[in-house]
Amino acid sequence: MLREAFNSHAPLYKMPRLASIILPTLNEEKNIHVALTSLAGQNVRVAHPERFELIVVDSRSADRTAEIAGRYADRVYTAPRGKLTARDLGVKAAKGEVVVAVDADTYYPPNFLNLLLRHFQRPEVVAVAGARTYPSYPHRYFSAWSNLLGICRLNGQSSAFRRDAYFKTGGFNLAVNQFYGPNIQQEEEFNFYAKLSRFGKVVFDRKAAAITSDRRFTDREFQEQIASGVRFKQRKN
Repeated sequence: MLREAFNSHAPLYKMPRLASIILPTLNEEKNIHVALTSLAGQNVRVAHPERFELIVVDSRSADRTAEIAGRYADRVYTAPRGKLTARDLGVKAAKGEVVVAVDADTYYPPNFLNLLLRHFQRPEVVAVAGARTYPSYPHRYFSAWSNLLGICRLNGQSSAFRRDAYFKTGGFNLAVNQFYGPNIQQEEEFNFYAKLSRFGKVVFDRKAAAITSDRRFTDREFQEQIASGVRFKQRKN
């Protein structure tokens, strides 16, 4: 699945006039350097820098996330807590006709964007779901099977969609509990996919693969951060 994504010398496809890469962050000081450097090293972005902009939307991190992001991003915005809120702000601020959704805990092989964005040469395509894999077993095995089962979601770490289609769908439902991971995933990956499908074709490209952290399964600190967010939300309510 990753062979073509790592082919940095692959022929370059025709890109959209401008693509906006949107990266939401919250206390990602430990991870964001890998994501940003891998995005900077995309073969098509190196060849055509004028066709890309990188927007980081930070949810008031308590660490050096925003400072590090400022070294790479074209623009860094501050948003209230909530991944969907941050992503929505980024889409609204974007200038590109296509929006690329990426995450801070993910490595993007050098041919990733070239493969992901090639499908927008077809006007009927409104979105592309790339594949994702995890570095460790058994999560890598689980990811491979879920990708092969067919497209039914837009991975938050590796997908792209037409900006005008986002507004046609009404965008993300920002009223969901954004302090609870499963709710975010349901809205960002499944509900949004279903809404986009009403306006055009959604393509799944298993070759456009990214390697994302399996901390959602193994990282106690990450799980505790989600849990603390849930408790904070409950206190507010």
